[in-house]
Amino acid sequence: MFASKFWNFLLVLVIAALAVIILLVPISVNESRLENTRSILQKDRVQLEAVLKMEARARIDTTIVFAVNEDVRKYLAMANRFKKDEKFTGEEQDALLASLRKVNEKLGPMSADILFVVDRKGKVVAQIGENERSSGYSLHGFPLVDSAIRGYLRDDTWIRDGKPYRMAARPIIHQGTYQGAVVHGKRMAKDLATLLSLATKAQAAIFVDSLVTESVLPPESPAAARPDDKAAEEATEEKPAYPSDNDLNRCLGDMVFKDKAFLTKGRSGLLLCEGGGDVPESGKLRFYVTAIKFVGEARHGQAGVVIVRTVPPGISLREFVLAPERKAELAGEKATLAIIGAAALLLSVLGFLIVFFEGDRPKSKFLREVENMASREGERLNIYVFRGKYRKIADAVNRAIDGAVEVLVSKATADAPSVSKILGTKDSKPRLSKPQFEIPEQISVDDVAAPPPMAGSKPSQPSVPSVPDDEAPVEAVKPPPPKAAVGRPPLPMGAPGKPPPPKASEDPEARYKAIYKDFFDLKTACGESTDGLTFERFRATLKKQEDAIMERTKCSRVDFRVYVKEGKAALKATPVK
Repeated sequence: MFASKFWNFLLVLVIAALAVIILLVPISVNESRLENTRSILQKDRVQLEAVLKMEARARIDTTIVFAVNEDVRKYLAMANRFKKDEKFTGEEQDALLASLRKVNEKLGPMSADILFVVDRKGKVVAQIGENERSSGYSLHGFPLVDSAIRGYLRDDTWIRDGKPYRMAARPIIHQGTYQGAVVHGKRMAKDLATLLSLATKAQAAIFVDSLVTESVLPPESPAAARPDDKAAEEATEEKPAYPSDNDLNRCLGDMVFKDKAFLTKGRSGLLLCEGGGDVPESGKLRFYVTAIKFVGEARHGQAGVVIVRTVPPGISLREFVLAPERKAELAGEKATLAIIGAAALLLSVLGFLIVFFEGDRPKSKFLREVENMASREGERLNIYVFRGKYRKIADAVNRAIDGAVEVLVSKATADAPSVSKILGTKDSKPRLSKPQFEIPEQISVDDVAAPPPMAGSKPSQPSVPSVPDDEAPVEAVKPPPPKAAVGRPPLPMGAPGKPPPPKASEDPEARYKAIYKDFFDLKTACGESTDGLTFERFRATLKKQEDAIMERTKCSRVDFRVYVKEGKAALKATPVK
């Protein structure tokens, strides 16, 4: 049976392992996807901060082409000679504007969307880009402008007309003195979001006043251009969904702007949000976000950039079970499934054979032997035709049969009903005196004093039964007077004296009837039950005891007398030589 037990254990172990795998692996896969997305987004945040710093440095470096331009320096020095109430206008200003536009066009992607040239006091001397004809107003008081006038390189973010700008400033030096500064402004639009998305390979969005203004999805995989490549086949799979602008706005309001790290440090943690995505029928979409505030003035206007990483959709139990089969069908690997199925079928057949030879077959053999024994073809089971536990069961059945036979035999050979069952059990109290011969336990025999003498006559001495010469007589002990029963007439006390010799013509049947009548009347007078006390049973028991006494004592006859002992009727047997 070891093989079948081992097979059952192995089967249970395999089923338990499969259940654990089926139940826990999808959960583990989903948790792993969440953790991987968090780890990737954490690296994206480091990359994002580095890209923003490099972009700010590039804009600061771009301003140098304006600061070293000869026309810009000359006309700015000329503007500084004007009095406070005079404006720098006319041909000089037009020439300065023409020089600024010419230099700005050569910058290409880094060209300014808005450019200011300010004098030593921060007053705008020339402006190109948006509202380029405006001039004469002052930018004094802006930290970026004041620092540049004093000779520092600075960058900042401004909000002008509800539009965010990345600003960079550099001082302009002419003839060894600070003549003013050039302020370069680049609007934070799709180009910045595209730059951040290309750098991080994630979805990037810019928000101003708590709302997303620009959002750019990550670029497509380059493998899509090579359909013959294996990577291209993987790229043709279902593309991941991305959160919409409404999803991002909801996430900003519910999660980002309430994040403690974002409020204190301007940089949020990795926050998990949910949304419907651009395709509502695809179900709920989970994505991680991290947001960074812009430095400077725009920081107070809740402006910044957010990086988004979509969590791959979780797999369900059904998808986990069916995914390998679907993948095998797509890859044309049906042979693998056939091999696995054949191996499972072979193992199943092997298991059934083991269970049959070690379980079902021995059981059928045992039942057949039991049926043969029940049909009296055999009295016992042959234990040597069985093995293992069935041999133990057969041996136990044989022992049970032997025990049952012994019980039946002992009951069949039991003694006949004894006098004690009719007359009562033997008194457990010590006797007053012992008889001079052995009396069976079925009859209670005691030596008691003779009955009281009649009125006017001498009390007679109690008779002592004759005994053999080698035995000493036992002294008679006078018993205590019995207690009279309440509500009944007094009963005769004591045992009779030496019985008179019986007449030759006395009939034994009549003698037994007389003894039975006296015993029956005395039990009735004592208030004892006489149920089951019949003459036939009484005579048979009395005759049996009489023969036993005569055989043991070698006497000629036995006299029986009835008397009261402790309120109950009793018999006294006296052998006569």
